[in-house]
Formats: sequence, structure tokens, C-alpha cells
Amino acid sequence: MERDIRARVQKLAPFLRFDADPYPVVLDNKTLWVMDAYTVSDRYPYSQEIAGEGGLAESFNYVRNSVKVTVDAYQGTVSFYA
Repeated sequence: MERDIRARVQKLAPFLRFDADPYPVVLDNKTLWVMDAYTVSDRYPYSQEIAGEGGLAESFNYVRNSVKVTVDAYQGTVSFYA
């Protein structure tokens, strides 16, 4: 059982990189934590490599904010949205 939302989503999708700051959203009388998830690569042709910071603390040359993750604050249910 993983209570920390960052650790929970990292165990579910270790191939994604997550933003360091999740934020709460109230929707239909429920509180959801929302995290941004990124796909990164260091093998994208003809592009410059940069060093990331925060949740993307590695060097890469391609990044895309392709997934939103929600974690129900009460139940702990995790949903991924592409």
C-alpha cells in the first residue's frame, strides 16, 4: 500500500517522468490530485540536448506532456489520461 501519490504513480508507470508539483482539484464533491506526466527521450534526431530540473532532472532532447494522472484523495484510485 503506497500512500504517497508521487510514489504510487511512479510504481504504476515507471516509463513516464512526473512533474514535482501535484495540485488538488475539486470535481463533483471529490478531491483529486492531478499530476503531469511526460515522455522523454535522449535519442531524438537533429535536436539539442538540455538538462531538466524538478521532476525532469535528467538530460534529454525530446519532451512531451502527453499524460495527465489523477489520484482520488479519498479512495486512492489512479486514472491515466492520454
